[in-house]
Amino acid sequence: MIQYCNISSQFAARRNYTLYSLTFDKKLAHLLQERTSISFSIQISREDSPEKFEEKKTNFTENCNKMELIEQNRKKIFGKLSCFYEDLTPFFS
Repeated sequence: MIQYCNISSQFAARRNYTLYSLTFDKKLAHLLQERTSISFSIQISREDSPEKFEEKKTNFTENCNKMELIEQNRKKIFGKLSCFYEDLTPFFS
């Protein structure tokens, strides 16, 4: 589950979808939360040609747009997930 739901590896694979984990195990949930974060940056050098600079800028912009899409999907999913947990509560009470 950790491998499949790792946001960093999903981001690097440039998939058209995002896998999120669902577990009732609190320790696993905490571990998954730690392992499913991502950050990226751009390094610009004085030696970069104008073409290389544009390529780096384009990649960074694409990454920012993809992160925004992931965040939008996360909000949708976790809104539905809270309803799912509410529906399951009677079975675990």
